[in-house]
Amino acid sequence: MTAWWYVSKNPYFAVTDENGNFEIKNVPAGSQKVVVWAEAALPKLVANKEPVNIKAGGDTTVEYKIEPSLVSQ
Repeated sequence: MTAWWYVSKNPYFAVTDENGNFEIKNVPAGSQKVVVWAEAALPKLVANKEPVNIKAGGDTTVEYKIEPSLVSQ
C-alpha cells in the first residue's frame, strides 16, 4: 500500500479526473506559478517554467504534458 500527502500553503489545488482533466476555481487574477505533481513521473514535481496569466472574471485554459521519458515503467 502506498499513500501520499501534499501540503499546500494555499487552497488552489486539484486532483485530475479519470481523463486527466482538472479545474481550480477562484484563482486570483494575474501571473501565477503552477506546479504539477505526478506519482509516476520522475522527478515527482514538474514545474511549468512559464507563469500562467489568469484572466479576471473568465476562464484560463492551460495544457500540461509530462514527457513519456519521465514516467517510470
